[in-house]
Amino acid sequence: MAHTVSLAAMTSALKQETDEVWVATMRITHPSISPDIFLCDNTKPVTVNGQLYQPFPFAFTMPPDEPEQEPTVNLTVSNVDRRLIADIRSIEGGPILWMSLVLHSDSPVTNVEYGPVRFRATAVTYNADTITMTLGIDKLTGEPIPFLTFSPEFYPGLFG
Repeated sequence: MAHTVSLAAMTSALKQETDEVWVATMRITHPSISPDIFLCDNTKPVTVNGQLYQPFPFAFTMPPDEPEQEPTVNLTVSNVDRRLIADIRSIEGGPILWMSLVLHSDSPVTNVEYGPVRFRATAVTYNADTITMTLGIDKLTGEPIPFLTFSPEFYPGLFG
């Protein structure tokens, strides 16, 4: 599916020099994590829709825009804080990550240009330097279609 970007984002992308910065943001959620963790790949905190994202070094590859392929993302987080390993070990099941790309400038308004996209961590590996996660979307291909069946419970008029 194609994604539209704002005029400011297009101008920023095509200019030779610009004051705008593309910042990746990530929200990590899980029932065992409270409160949620909000991180941005920037040197300074960024406020998006009233939420403050703390600077933290990470990089991810956006999923391809292919209609026949389920998107997967490879996320690499610098292991600068050893508490992250302890948090990862304590989580059962994969955490949910909401990822966005925002266009940030000195103005108080930060525009979300892509996302948020919901991913679930399907694989996690780590070493002394980095934490690497493979993220995937929840598979909807196993869900029944249509969700409701024509039964007396849902459609009593058909069986009257």
